[in-house]
Amino acid sequence: MNDPPHTGCDFEATIATLGQKHVLGILRSLGDGRPRRFHELRDGLRVNPRTLTARLVELQRLGVVARKVHHVVPRKVEYDLTPMGRDLIQIFHTLRRWRVKYAVRPVPPTESLSSGRLDGPSPED
Repeated sequence: MNDPPHTGCDFEATIATLGQKHVLGILRSLGDGRPRRFHELRDGLRVNPRTLTARLVELQRLGVVARKVHHVVPRKVEYDLTPMGRDLIQIFHTLRRWRVKYAVRPVPPTESLSSGRLDGPSPED
């Protein structure tokens, strides 16, 4: 496989975007394969319109969500997952199966992955 090299920053930026408030809800709403109008997403997620717009723009920039404008009166705009977005949904399903299979416990707020102290004191303690 000759995939182009990716930096850790690319991955971290993608994860940071996906971790923003309401992003997973947007993806979940669009994940059933049915395009949604702005008001459907707004009402279903109970999100501020400004925030929803910002998240949709970012997801479009990533290539995960497509915006389709129908030239009718009144104007109709729909949002749907792109093929990349549908692949991302499959990754989420895989992560969910992995979590269920291994019964991964949630990390309490006082612990962090960077501290290296998820299971008590380190051997150096």
